[in-house]
Amino acid sequence: MRLSDISIKKKLVVIFLLGMFVVLAFMLINIRELRLIGGEADILSRPRQDTMLLAAEVGHLQWASRVQKYLLDNGKKPLDALLDGHKCAFGRWLYGPGKSGLEQELPALEPLFRELGEAHLALHESAARLKLAMENGDSAQARRLFEDVTMPQLKKVQEILTTARGEINTSFAGTVEKLRAKIRMTTLLDMSMGALTVLGCCLALWLLVRGISTPLARLKDHAGRVAEGEFSSVPISQGDEVGQLAEAFNIMVRHIKEKLGISQGIMRGITLPFAAFDVNCRLAYVNRAMLNCWGHSGQPEDYLGQTAGEFYYADAQRETLCHQVMAERREILNYEVTRENFKGEVKRVAMDVSPLWDLDGTLIGCFTLHRDLTEIHAQQERIAALNERIYLSADEARDISGRQTHAFEQLSEQLRTTGGMAEDQAKASLDAAQGIRSMAETMSEVAARAGRAAGDSKSAEEEAAGGVEVVRQTIACIAKVAEQTAAVAKDMEALGAHAAGIGRILGLITDVADQTNLLALNAAIEAARAGEAGRGFAVVADEVRKLAEKTMQATTEVAAAVQAIQQGVDSGGAATERAVELTRQTTQLADSSGERLNRILDVSRQAADTVAGIAHATEEQAAVGGEMLEMIKSISDKARDTTDNMRASDGYVRELSKLSGELKKIIDSMRSERRAEPRYLLRDPYRLNVVFGGREVEATLADVSRSGARLCFAAPPALEGGASVVLHAVAAPFDTLFADREARIIWVDGPQAGLAFAEPAEGDLEAIIRSVGGDRA
Repeated sequence: MRLSDISIKKKLVVIFLLGMFVVLAFMLINIRELRLIGGEADILSRPRQDTMLLAAEVGHLQWASRVQKYLLDNGKKPLDALLDGHKCAFGRWLYGPGKSGLEQELPALEPLFRELGEAHLALHESAARLKLAMENGDSAQARRLFEDVTMPQLKKVQEILTTARGEINTSFAGTVEKLRAKIRMTTLLDMSMGALTVLGCCLALWLLVRGISTPLARLKDHAGRVAEGEFSSVPISQGDEVGQLAEAFNIMVRHIKEKLGISQGIMRGITLPFAAFDVNCRLAYVNRAMLNCWGHSGQPEDYLGQTAGEFYYADAQRETLCHQVMAERREILNYEVTRENFKGEVKRVAMDVSPLWDLDGTLIGCFTLHRDLTEIHAQQERIAALNERIYLSADEARDISGRQTHAFEQLSEQLRTTGGMAEDQAKASLDAAQGIRSMAETMSEVAARAGRAAGDSKSAEEEAAGGVEVVRQTIACIAKVAEQTAAVAKDMEALGAHAAGIGRILGLITDVADQTNLLALNAAIEAARAGEAGRGFAVVADEVRKLAEKTMQATTEVAAAVQAIQQGVDSGGAATERAVELTRQTTQLADSSGERLNRILDVSRQAADTVAGIAHATEEQAAVGGEMLEMIKSISDKARDTTDNMRASDGYVRELSKLSGELKKIIDSMRSERRAEPRYLLRDPYRLNVVFGGREVEATLADVSRSGARLCFAAPPALEGGASVVLHAVAAPFDTLFADREARIIWVDGPQAGLAFAEPAEGDLEAIIRSVGGDRA
């Protein structure tokens, strides 16, 4: 047995017989204190519940991240998160008997755990409601639930867990302080015993110094190393009380190493870019994801000790968000920045930076989490461009549709007028035919009377001569009637040709409408392929298809009306030809009458009365011929009016053809996502004021072009598409570009809105963007 393995009590009994009672008393006191120290050490050796609460907090942060990812994916992948708060690991501990021991040890935690239980259930319940909204297709409601319910409940759970950890840490610190006090008391007691021993025996002093002071000094040295971060064990192998103290110290060091290992394991398990900085803004911890985000090579350990400016910008003197958080002693959340990393890749990153405090509330550093939003913002850019193009194309299509409708109405009116004229022309042709029949009857009466006057021809010689002249004039009038009737026939033929031309044009319109309908169908197919981003595009394509169908229907009706006109023209032409034929026959009969009158000229003197009747009948015939001439003139005038109306209808049809071509161009432009103007992205957010509805709100400029801009608001604005706003900026370099600039809202998507300027922006916009570190999209 070694001397160091003998207890202090035995050493004192053997060496100091005379001071046995004094030493015994001191030893009893020392043993009691050591037992108390052992009890306190047992408390310290238990698993720390604050670490479990910290793990629960981190786990729920990861749970919230999975819910957020489910929202960002628009529910395309199943939600990988528990919806029942009783079934998660922390829930089983919280609602089971696991927390009872901790509540008995720290009664102050009981109301906190009761409040935590309610908040925890509400948090998981919000995820179930959110999932139901996404399954019902209401993504906007799901996002509102996430922002208005899930995130506040998550924050509440974090606050309660932080408070509970504070209570546990306070209790732990009190226990450590008690242990330190008892160690100090034991040390003083041992020193007192050493002093008494020195008085009694120098040998006892030497033994005590060698057996107690030296191990304690070694223990103190290792305690200092532990304070500096070196967690090594004390190499003391004694069986006395000092050896037991060293063993307890080694156990404590092992527990501290385990707790720190758990904390570091949690930090290593964070998959998002994560880094921690000390109070001097020097890098204390960084994970691989952070290095990849900013394009750093090598191992995370290679960057420890660098300043935040050196790590992010390769400039050790540059101030960053970490300096701002340290100076203002507050957290900064969702700070978005766009810039190139060290590999030349353009990244858009959202940063969360929060200060770190020790148990005494002293600032010891800060930590930051980054979220790479590059792909998300690129997708938003594509959707915004498509929405803007669809909106503008829809306005143009609506305007052209109105103009096309007006042209159809004008064409319909012209066709109705033409139809009425054709009816009047047919009626006039019938009247002309009736007049010709009356003329034929009159000529028959003249022939009969001439027969009756054959016996008295000598006495009517002079009157017959006059009758010959009248018949000659009648023949001339009938010839003129024939000429006018032939002209009417030619006009009717021209009218039929114009009607046939309208039919051909209407056939062309029908082909254009069919092509428009086919293009609308193709556009709907392209929109279906685009998915959610092409939903608005599909609506516009469907409206264009309906417009094409209406065009085809109207063209069919116009074609039917033109066909009816053609039939009327054909009927009028046939009637006119019959009138010409009857006029020709009348002329022949009149010629025959003239010849007969010439033959009876010598004997007509005796038929005075009969010839007078002939003269009267001839006058009636002349009157009927005049009426026929007026009717033929009326037919000719109506034919000319019909031709003019047909020309006007042809103009409207050409206008419809032009509108159909413009509709095709609009559909072609809707199928392309190219912008008319280049758009520029800002790497650092630029704040400006938006005035609408008599009030002013603050927004962040995300990107800009000469024709418009995209703004981000802190909360979804009460804006609608088509509303007018005024932009106002006070800081350079956009103070001139956005000096009371008027714009119009063309789309709104949550906290974002797209604007179209009333007038294009002037100046070198690209130079302004590059001066603030932006770049072309």
